[in-house]
Amino acid sequence: MTAHWRSERGAVLVHVAAALATFTLLSAFVVDLGMLLVSRHQIQNAVDAAALAAATALSLDSYTNREADGPAKRAALAVAQANLVWNEAPRVTAADVTFPVCADSWDISASAQPKYACVQVDAFRDEDHANPLPSIFGQLMGIPSMSTAATATAETKEGNATDCLKPLAIPDRWSEMYPAPGAWDPASTFDKWDPSNSAVELPSTDLYKQATATASGTGLTLSVDFGTQVVLRAGSVATPISPISPWKYLPIEIPDSVFGANNVLSNINRCTKSTVKIGDSLSLAASGVSATVAAGMQNLIDLDPTATWNVDDGRVEGSCAAARARCASMSPRIIALAVYDPIALADSSVTGATSVIVANLVGFFIESVAGTDITGRIVRHPGLIKSDAPVLTDDSSFLRASLLVK
Repeated sequence: MTAHWRSERGAVLVHVAAALATFTLLSAFVVDLGMLLVSRHQIQNAVDAAALAAATALSLDSYTNREADGPAKRAALAVAQANLVWNEAPRVTAADVTFPVCADSWDISASAQPKYACVQVDAFRDEDHANPLPSIFGQLMGIPSMSTAATATAETKEGNATDCLKPLAIPDRWSEMYPAPGAWDPASTFDKWDPSNSAVELPSTDLYKQATATASGTGLTLSVDFGTQVVLRAGSVATPISPISPWKYLPIEIPDSVFGANNVLSNINRCTKSTVKIGDSLSLAASGVSATVAAGMQNLIDLDPTATWNVDDGRVEGSCAAARARCASMSPRIIALAVYDPIALADSSVTGATSVIVANLVGFFIESVAGTDITGRIVRHPGLIKSDAPVLTDDSSFLRASLLVK
């Protein structure tokens, strides 16, 4: 009897059974946890891409339309649902796309205005949204499904530089004070020095205040100028006083351009790949190039002949950039222009102006060319962010760069 109870026969079977049970539990843990981790990565990618798409639409399609059928929400929903999470689209509705105040609103100053340039996207695969992740081995332990969710926030930040500037500079807006206060229109001129004696400052000079990080000054703004139709006409530089009028452009050199700094036509037809930022001094190019400028602008129109400006929606439509076989990332007719400081040019023209100071950068949609006149709309344009250049307040920033912030 004693020998029978001391026998070890069958002990291996007990150990094998215990090992199989442990292996099954570990399999459930490894397989289901692996699925959960993969799904977590996929859903984060989905909301990251959706938030960036929404921020880009907010900056370039409509900065004010935050409705359910607006371009920002539509872009977020389309991109989020196109990125599958474990072979199924995550649950994202218009209510899951929100526009919180950007966390960096008051980085510059406590007196700065809140920025509504951020988009937050939330996505779900869980029981509450009727699309949980399936559980494989977890069902053996009474866990029929698993859940995951993610959130991302992207911001359309104020750009202060571009690597696709066209070789034209227009004056920034000023307050018309001479000879009397009045409207700023194409007939206005910037007056600081007495034309009959350039050493004497006028008694009531026109007023110009450049935009800063906290104030728009007198300059061009999104709230006033976005979508405005203007006609660009060739300006001139004279000594001792240069005539400065709204929307009259001066040809400028693009430093370090791959086509040559003073190659006006090539620098209009293609991106120069040279970074120009707010605060830069740009040399004036050779005069008498208005016909060349007009030809270059017509070339860009010909690249995207069906594009038009939708006045009601404030956006370009019918562009080849929106076609299934895209011609470019955006319409070739949307270009970047330099905006110069009129005071700096007026002061330097007393002795002979050779350059302008970049006070801002704006987008311009070319609508038509007639002779040497170029008609178009003031719009936004993709931009770069340079730490060594001034940042302008949100309303003054026509250049935008979308990036994830959370």
